[in-house]
Amino acid sequence: MSEIITAKITIPSSIFLAKGGLSYLQRQIDVIAEDLKEVHGYKAIEYLDHQLENGHGEVTDNESFYFVISYEVDLG
Repeated sequence: MSEIITAKITIPSSIFLAKGGLSYLQRQIDVIAEDLKEVHGYKAIEYLDHQLENGHGEVTDNESFYFVISYEVDLG
């Protein structure tokens, strides 16, 4: 049985830009997937998509990027 889950990640803009932008984000997506698999015991986890959180341009914290990441997990 599988299920779609989401995670929210906040990355300070200075780190995002200094560490490679989207390639840094992809590495973080992979780290989160491995952590979720280990902590929750999922049989498999697959990254589906990421997007800037809605309203990102309206938030008062201009120092960070906010992403919502979707995964499909196999509950076993």
